[in-house]
Amino acid sequence: MTERHIDGRALLAHMKVMQGLAQKFVEPTPSYVSIGGESSLVPGSEGLEGAQRNYLFANDMLRLLDGPEQRFAESHAGFDYVSEATLTLSNQFHGELVSKANFTKALNGAIEALAQLDKVKKTIFYGRDNNLNPAEGQRDISDLPMMLVASNAGIEGGFTLEEAENYIYGVIGIATEAGELLEAMCDAINGNALDRVNIKEEIGDVKRYAAILAKVARFMWGDDERVNIAKLRARFPESFTEYDANNRNLDNESSILETNLPVNERQTKMEGERNLDGEALEAQQPG
Repeated sequence: MTERHIDGRALLAHMKVMQGLAQKFVEPTPSYVSIGGESSLVPGSEGLEGAQRNYLFANDMLRLLDGPEQRFAESHAGFDYVSEATLTLSNQFHGELVSKANFTKALNGAIEALAQLDKVKKTIFYGRDNNLNPAEGQRDISDLPMMLVASNAGIEGGFTLEEAENYIYGVIGIATEAGELLEAMCDAINGNALDRVNIKEEIGDVKRYAAILAKVARFMWGDDERVNIAKLRARFPESFTEYDANNRNLDNESSILETNLPVNERQTKMEGERNLDGEALEAQQPG
């Protein structure tokens, strides 16, 4: 029997919001401010503050008990991402199709490249001196965040400079944590015991960077899991098959992803992209 991993974090967070509002309501503060930002202190109607306070608090509780936040929390509490993800797991291992030499070359090359990328991350964001300074006449990457901001220029809800910097940090961070997992696998292949505690640690680090990217992309943590499973279910209606894995309906999968994207992100995908030199590649301006 498959063990289910019910995620109650959304409900717990939801309950904490309600608890915080209740605490605000009972505290002897000058005013109560609702979820929507409305204050119980109405200019010129100080005598009605108590009634307005009760009204705003009651509306907040009704919204949280039977509103989009509650429905989101309930749906995520019963959603088992681990079980859903493993339903589409491949049950094949074609080791006979890859030579050991090619595998070792690819593995060591990835580890080396990602270790170098980790030095880049720690130099950019932690100020460490890893001897990566540009030589005379070479460009540095000081303007890289602004290039990313420019790639969304003119689009509603485009990225801020801080979001661009966090995007770089999150993407490189996930890659370098993958490098550490590869190093651990390499050690295990060479006869060292597999460290499950280390695996858990590295997965936690990956999730931290993923959470940073979720904030940059402005979606609620967990929404990506449901979209991911919907895409995989479209690819593998029953369970994993090699035929479905090698004959994907990319248009169908793309439509699932597009349906769950905010409007500004759909526009971004239609706009085209800019390369690192900041040159526009057929960017279509919004009407």
